[in-house]
Amino acid sequence: MTRILGLLACTMMFACGGDDGGDSATGTTTDPNACDNEILEFYPTDGASDVYYRTTVDFTFDALDGSEAIKVTTGGAEVAGTSAVVDNRVVFTPTDALASSTTYDVELSWCDGPTLTSWTTSDIGDPADAASLAGLTFGLDIGGGRFVEPAGVGALIGGLLEQEVLMGVTAATDTEVGMMGALGDASGGQDMCTESFDFPVAAEFSENPYFIIESDFLPLDVSGVVVEIEDLEISGAFAADGSEIAGATLRGTLDVSTLDSMVGGDTCELLSTFGVPCLPCSGGGDTCLTVFVDSMDAAVKPGVTLEVVTSVEIAANPACGGATTP
Repeated sequence: MTRILGLLACTMMFACGGDDGGDSATGTTTDPNACDNEILEFYPTDGASDVYYRTTVDFTFDALDGSEAIKVTTGGAEVAGTSAVVDNRVVFTPTDALASSTTYDVELSWCDGPTLTSWTTSDIGDPADAASLAGLTFGLDIGGGRFVEPAGVGALIGGLLEQEVLMGVTAATDTEVGMMGALGDASGGQDMCTESFDFPVAAEFSENPYFIIESDFLPLDVSGVVVEIEDLEISGAFAADGSEIAGATLRGTLDVSTLDSMVGGDTCELLSTFGVPCLPCSGGGDTCLTVFVDSMDAAVKPGVTLEVVTSVEIAANPACGGATTP
């Protein structure tokens, strides 16, 4: 419980020991006419050289006064896109995917601006050979991603979801990619004591190398407690050589009541003290949160081919605590 409260406090104060994304433009002053706002965080970071080509550009503020505006250019030409306010963030979404291996300049206009940043996209974005993807398995590190939602408690949720999720490509064409999923074990392979899960509809792949795929749920073993992320949606882009999935995002709904035993009390009540309310669940109750994670990478797992694992097989597997039928 103490560890979780520490993680939450760290996140809410944006003081977890890393780069807080600030710069000299965020300083305060005693001038009564000066800007009293503050940039708490921004993304992508200034000078980054491996930015995902389908990134958004966002700035998180202490408060918003309506004057904030983001402009993105490359080579002097303005990038088309739309801006939206999400909680205390201003988010710019390009109309089209950005070019790979290209430098972009960002100008943020605000009460203490302008603030300037610049970064370069990675080489991800060139089409992959669909035929070469079939049979490959990728290891998705959810805990290593950027937890955008729920806002302010990413350190808590991310600290709990540390299990590797394996994504296996079962078939691929120029327009669709079939996939299945499973949890990883401690040795880098598939955990044969947890059920695999299906993506019932193939991923849309017409924007090769980008894909987006959906499933009803994602089961996760969190320190021995099985939790599920429902209404799951995962997206990302394959490297042209099939070596990784880059820029992966995950969105879904998490029933945090399953975490009560881990936090030593009512998880929703704990989160409410940090201004994060629980939401209604589709199956009833008010103990759910929308989870959105981006900036995840998934390296290919050489020699790993996923197998379908059912509850019946787990029950009969002695290694899982079951017993084989005589």
